[in-house]
Amino acid sequence: MLRCGALVCVVALTGARLVAQAAAPAAPAGVQVVLPPPIGGVVVDVLRASLPGAVVESATFAQVLRAAEAGETHVVAGLTELQIWQLRQPRGLVPLGDLGRDLPPGCRNAAGLFCLPWSLPYGVALPKQAQAHAASPASQEPWTIERLALDTHWQDRLGFCPPVVDAVPWLATMMSRLRRGERETAGFGVWTTLDARVGRYSESWSASLEGLTVGRLDAAVLPVALASALPNSHAMTTLEDAPVARLGVAVVGDGDASPAAKAAIALAQRVVEVGVSAPFQQRTGLGPALAGAADFDGAEAAAWLAQDRKSTRLNSS
Repeated sequence: MLRCGALVCVVALTGARLVAQAAAPAAPAGVQVVLPPPIGGVVVDVLRASLPGAVVESATFAQVLRAAEAGETHVVAGLTELQIWQLRQPRGLVPLGDLGRDLPPGCRNAAGLFCLPWSLPYGVALPKQAQAHAASPASQEPWTIERLALDTHWQDRLGFCPPVVDAVPWLATMMSRLRRGERETAGFGVWTTLDARVGRYSESWSASLEGLTVGRLDAAVLPVALASALPNSHAMTTLEDAPVARLGVAVVGDGDASPAAKAAIALAQRVVEVGVSAPFQQRTGLGPALAGAADFDGAEAAAWLAQDRKSTRLNSS
């Protein structure tokens, strides 16, 4: 069973390979941000301004995973816990030394392979008139992902990303049912109902925002940090089951002795120092570290997603 109800979303920092060349200096270490736009774009801008000399770029998780499988050394930060688990499979992670020891309990892997310095809570963007109705004495039931799935009012009008794009809300919903003492089948039941409610999955957070703006969608589950990007007709509402992504930092490579690994570890230290500061979190919308279990059972999470994929469109977008 998963030992952590909060999951992690990510930013990947790629250390350049320091190849000794007689005529040319080694390339500077770089930072790859895999947190999706528009949040990821803000993170790129802030890191570029905060890390003079470092190359900061946006990248997809697939790009980072391919590079890791090829044996390249990377600093990975901000990945979801599921993504960190996936990165540990091809070649393993490089120990980070003392990095993350000052974070809350459970925000650092016991072996020092990664730390989790940020959090990203989710909410639901609802029409303002729906929020006013929900606040009336006649309707006091809190909003949850399960309530969204069961409410036929949102049929084909609910914005949601499939797990291949963003697994955080899906896995958080499963964990919510398990914490209530229910079986996995109850979580699968919510997933199946939600799959039927969503007419077309959003390929990204940006696509959900666009759907709300042009009227293609009435509601959407999104990170709370995107509240300011919503159209004037909508506002962010808290979800009682409160999915939260914990964002992590790790280094992928063959060991911590090579110049490339040492450079990447040093860059990871700088990123964490910048990332835990109040100005960084205020500008990016990322929250502070949340205490929890340090090791995420990615094998079980992957099995859940694989099992339900047969009866839903969980990998479609």
